[in-house]
Amino acid sequence: MIKDRKKFRLYAITDRRFCRGAALVRQVEQAILGGATIVQLREKKMPDEAFLAEARKVKAVCDRYHVPLIINDNVEIAVAADAAGVHLGQDDMGVEEAREKLGPDKIIGVSARTVEQALLAERQGADYLGSGAVFGTSTKEDASRLPIPVFADICRSVSIPVIAIGGVEDWKMRQLKGTGLSGVAVVSALFGSGDIRREAEKLRCLSDQLVASKEGIEGIVFDMDGVLLDSMPVWETISSGYLRSIGIEPAGDCNSFVRTKTMEGGAEYLKNTYQIEKTVPEIVQGIVDIIFHHYRDEIPAKPGVLNFLEEMKEAQIPAVVATSGDRGLAQAAFARTGIAPYLKGMVTCAEAGAGKAESPAVYDQARELFGKDRGRVLVVEDSLHGIETAKAAGYLTAGIYDPASEQEQISIRQTADIYFHRFSELDIHILRGGV
Repeated sequence: MIKDRKKFRLYAITDRRFCRGAALVRQVEQAILGGATIVQLREKKMPDEAFLAEARKVKAVCDRYHVPLIINDNVEIAVAADAAGVHLGQDDMGVEEAREKLGPDKIIGVSARTVEQALLAERQGADYLGSGAVFGTSTKEDASRLPIPVFADICRSVSIPVIAIGGVEDWKMRQLKGTGLSGVAVVSALFGSGDIRREAEKLRCLSDQLVASKEGIEGIVFDMDGVLLDSMPVWETISSGYLRSIGIEPAGDCNSFVRTKTMEGGAEYLKNTYQIEKTVPEIVQGIVDIIFHHYRDEIPAKPGVLNFLEEMKEAQIPAVVATSGDRGLAQAAFARTGIAPYLKGMVTCAEAGAGKAESPAVYDQARELFGKDRGRVLVVEDSLHGIETAKAAGYLTAGIYDPASEQEQISIRQTADIYFHRFSELDIHILRGGV
């Protein structure tokens, strides 16, 4: 059974009508790479022998990425394929009988259109519910529209996850805010798109926001490098570059080690490791001198940042910065890129007295600039250590993709409450308070 509700964020349901000559397993893989957290194989008209063969092929892909495979309706196929579980309609095998066949550790989902059906399924041992069609759908001819208030009642009536299904598309999803859903199930919006992976990224991000910000955020704390600024390439070789500037040939990968520290912490590491006869402040200043012109003259804002900050301003959600970087570098870049007018303030790790891997102090001091509770503040980071620290302290967290942290992306997506590739994927109307 699934303990982590995040496994229901983006529930991808296959439909062979959208293959258009492409292999179904390839489509499923693209959906998973884009962020699908669970896959249902639906084959209404396929003979059992062919269904089982297809289930085994799809399961191989799901297993590779540690994503559960659910079989629609057919318990015998689920058992034979050793799938993660089965989804049952109201006219299918009962939950208790399915549990006897599947065993205690498999997932059983049930379609529920009323509070009574939902409560019964939960009592019988269902692990999750699929409820809809919340927007109407063309992929299931007998699915009538389920009013969103009824869907919200179902969510409130049970303790197990409830997934919205039926006609779900990105431009409609805002209407599901405040319902208490655990995720969305999609068919045509995903597999009928021209770019399955990209569509999955968008849908997953919106689902993350709907679930994570159910009470609404009241402020955002942004990291600087790799989040607001596309500056990480500059930092990839800065430590080794500084060492060479003072006549020392670096040994090993000093750049990646220093990256998780404050500038002062990184300078101290370089001083002790290479026996540099300069003070820590002198080393910091040397690094700043090398890199300053990049911030003053070259480094761009991340795409979509200014539009999103403008939306935040209109929604009256304050923005502050918590950075491991140098204040002077930040001020130079923010002034040139046009970011500065949108910020209520900034705190550096040096000012907070601790790095992000060590303490949430920099987030706390940044949050105090607008005086909001941790649980209503979103921390946006591109590093795993920053997300882990902020989340452990009780903040909502969002991880943004940046090539510099490529090796951490799977862990970042698994850890952060919200994961996004582009600022255009964030919807301020979902994030802010109110329905």
